[in-house]
Amino acid sequence: WDCSFIVWRADTGEKVFQLKGQDKPINCLAWSSDDKIVAIGLWSGDVLLFNAEKDFAPYLEPIKDAHEQSVRSVAFSPVRGADPSGNRPPLLLLSSSTDGSMKVWNIDDMDAHSAILNAHSQSVNACAFSADGKHVATASDDQTIAIWDILGGTESLCFQPGKEDPFIKEKKQRKTDNKPVSAFDFSSSLSAREDNVGFPTCISSFGSNLLAIAMNDCTIQLWDLKKMRRVQKFSGHQHTITSVKFIDEDTLISSSEDNSVCIWTVGKASPAARSENHRGYANCVAVNPPNSSGSKYEVVSVSDDSSVIYYPEATIVQSMASSSGDAFVGDSKTFTQKSAILSCALSPDSSLGTHFVVGSRDGIARVYRQRSNLAPVSQDWSSSVKIQNPLGPIAVALTLEGHRDWVTNVSYSPAGSKICTGSFDFTLAIWDAETGEKLHNLLGHTGGVI
Repeated sequence: WDCSFIVWRADTGEKVFQLKGQDKPINCLAWSSDDKIVAIGLWSGDVLLFNAEKDFAPYLEPIKDAHEQSVRSVAFSPVRGADPSGNRPPLLLLSSSTDGSMKVWNIDDMDAHSAILNAHSQSVNACAFSADGKHVATASDDQTIAIWDILGGTESLCFQPGKEDPFIKEKKQRKTDNKPVSAFDFSSSLSAREDNVGFPTCISSFGSNLLAIAMNDCTIQLWDLKKMRRVQKFSGHQHTITSVKFIDEDTLISSSEDNSVCIWTVGKASPAARSENHRGYANCVAVNPPNSSGSKYEVVSVSDDSSVIYYPEATIVQSMASSSGDAFVGDSKTFTQKSAILSCALSPDSSLGTHFVVGSRDGIARVYRQRSNLAPVSQDWSSSVKIQNPLGPIAVALTLEGHRDWVTNVSYSPAGSKICTGSFDFTLAIWDAETGEKLHNLLGHTGGVI
């Protein structure tokens, strides 16, 4: 909204570029997957392109009036190499707008007419390419998600996740005499499907084919995006679902404000197993898969009751009959804090042993480790990092302080060397997972980070 566009180095925090003279609010941006081009979408409906290899000079002329209303999201297709015949797929840019339209631009040939995708009756808030660049997904205020065959324009899917029988229908590609246009129109069918529509509360994916969507009606929907159909609807939670994760292709785990953690298996609509070990809302659950030589899972869950329940090595129960009232078989450890806990994440680096982080309502994220993994770190009283004296084999090793409101989200980098925290104070922070040093404070949101 302040009309600024700033580029920072992720490793040093150095400001690399700031767009000056821009007088129109910027709604969204995207990098091409080869990091060479940046696209930004403006409130005015324009799209601007910058060359990251040439000090962010304009890459092409601005796309004036790309949409009649403000641009809500932009996304690049994956940059791919040439096929065996030497043909290289064009680089495409997708833009969506509050006017309900989506357009596909050929960055390699801007003289070509843009493809227009019409499936939504209200603002299109998000868009994304699949990893192989063959499909596009769009999400709208009309409470639908649409998936497109971006290459052929002959297959598409439009569904409303909250429906018992979500609307799915294909439309043929329409062509004009002189300009190829991939156009789809579902608006005539949407008006009859607006009753009893729910909305997602959280999502999770497995590979590029499976998507799990937790709905506000306390159900979980499993979608096969390759076959364009819903595989399963799970029911069993009695209150809002706070997190859902894949354990493997056929098994999911979820937490809920009904205080429970549930295991779900494909082919069974009700929970395969349920744990009710928390006395308050189960706000988040995280799972690490077994290593190549093992069969045990690492599991952590957190709650409004200020507790952390951790299983270093657990067997996931697949049948309620053998669960004895718990979704996990194995020794657990319970830790209690003074503040409600909202989020959790397990380190993906198994070489560190026990290493997980939780975020709390007191504005602090805490890193738990095994005592044997505690590296000596000098105490700096001017720092926000405090090294705790562990009271047991696993204890709080680092407190990450700096947020001024609830820590609503925590995650590790893929290598496990960094931790990201998000807060209701509108900021994100990046921390060194080993020392707890704050590396970057990321500003720019105008609302709480959830």
